Parts: sequence; C-alpha cells; structure tokens
Amino acid sequence: MLGECMLIKELMVPELKFTVLNKKQMDLNKEVATCYTCDLLSQVLSKAVRGSIWLTIQNHMNVIGVATMLDMKAVVICDGREVPKPVQDKADGENILLLSTPLSAFELSGMLYERGFR
Repeated sequence: MLGECMLIKELMVPELKFTVLNKKQMDLNKEVATCYTCDLLSQVLSKAVRGSIWLTIQNHMNVIGVATMLDMKAVVICDGREVPKPVQDKADGENILLLSTPLSAFELSGMLYERGFR
C-alpha cells in the first residue's frame, strides 16, 4: 500500500536533517509516495517499490546501481555516514538524488511514516 504522493521538496525540512550530496542541480519536484529501508541490496532489488526513496547505511557504488535499476527518486544515507566522492559523482551521472542525514534509518522511517509514507 502506498501513501499519499508528495514532492521531494516537501521533505526538505529541518527535522529530517537532509543534506544534498549531489554537485549538480537535482529536480526536487519529483513525486514520491513511499520509501524502503534496507541495507541488503538483493532485498532492495526484490522488494522495494520502483520510484520510491531508499533509506540505507550503505555508501558504496553498488547502491547507485541498484537505485538506477529501480528508478529510485532518492537515496538517503543514514547515520551520518560519509559518502565517497566517486559515489556522489555516479549519483550525479545517473540523476539519482543523493541525500545524507545524521538520523538512523529507524528514526527516519518513523518520521516519514508520520508524514504519510507507507
């Protein structure tokens, strides 16, 4: 079951503590209705909803590959983990919005659920 659609720019609020890691200008007017929280790439490939937001602590190149395959609207790297520059560059090249937050995936999942994500 999907929640209400909202624009990514509506999620760019101080409480979620997002930092945009992309170097190029990204479209924040994309609609999204759900997110998926998981660190196991094969699980994300088999269970995540195409076009959702992915919450993870994984910060390597394969994350961008999986996000591209599923047309993810954004990938959020949680727990304040640093993302290597080559991964950021790959996200730019694939037009994947790459965000970071100091919040845990658990905290962020709950906050997005409160905003209507299912």
